[in-house]
Amino acid sequence: NSIRFLKAVSGNGEVELNVIGSCLEYGTTTGPVRDSEIPTGDDAFALAKIAIHEFTKSLGVPYRWYRPFYIFGIGQSPKSLIPSIIAALSMGKEIEVKAINNSHDFISVDDLARAIAISSTNSSILGELNIGTGELTCVGDILKEFHGYYGRKFTQAYSHNPGLFAKPDVLLNDLHWKPTYVGAQGIIDYFKANLAKPSA
Repeated sequence: NSIRFLKAVSGNGEVELNVIGSCLEYGTTTGPVRDSEIPTGDDAFALAKIAIHEFTKSLGVPYRWYRPFYIFGIGQSPKSLIPSIIAALSMGKEIEVKAINNSHDFISVDDLARAIAISSTNSSILGELNIGTGELTCVGDILKEFHGYYGRKFTQAYSHNPGLFAKPDVLLNDLHWKPTYVGAQGIIDYFKANLAKPSA
């Protein structure tokens, strides 16, 4: 369906395509990945995204292929990590996260939208663009920050596993984009700005 859609909208070639891929195309890679990095993911999702990316390139029209990292923010599924943490703690419930040691590059939906807006209106910026903060944040650190925000005691032990994070060179160097919300504190700041204060 994606391939049929892209083929249809590419039409006679007088179009620029802006397509959303995923950082999961990189598979189990850890450490920094630049915009030019070749994805090596081999699960069904990664392979599907990689195939659509290759098809997009084959159309012969200008394109931007965005690879967002771990998006958070207003509007995401309530079953996602951060909304589930907020829901539990705001109701005074205990929450334990199995993947507490995992580290990811968390990017706010606001920063993501701003990156897409600034790049998609610049005709000289084409090709692959990673969208992330460039920093790893451990799930345990997020839990700890939110427990403190809601005045709850945090007792879970955790360590920082390595993870994948963006090196968004085009956004940073060519477009002078900079993420507003970075790290565990940035995540807290985002939700402070977008959610009601916890009750005393």
